Amino acid sequence: LSEDEKLKNPPKGYDKENIAIEYLKLKSFVVGAELNDNDLIKKDLSKKIHEHFKVLMPFIQFLNQALHS
Repeated sequence: LSEDEKLKNPPKGYDKENIAIEYLKLKSFVVGAELNDNDLIKKDLSKKIHEHFKVLMPFIQFLNQALHS
């Protein structure tokens, strides 16, 4: 988790004692996966990408739920 551009204070409406306050101060979340040149020319590239997204999906759902709550 990158702390670039992290808020100095809790977001409006959040208690500064919230156990997740350091995460709530983050302004963005970045997730990556390392692929080398060989990966990019393999026939199973789309399968590999799909597997990465399957692993990432719970995180995406968590963020979406937080935005819509």
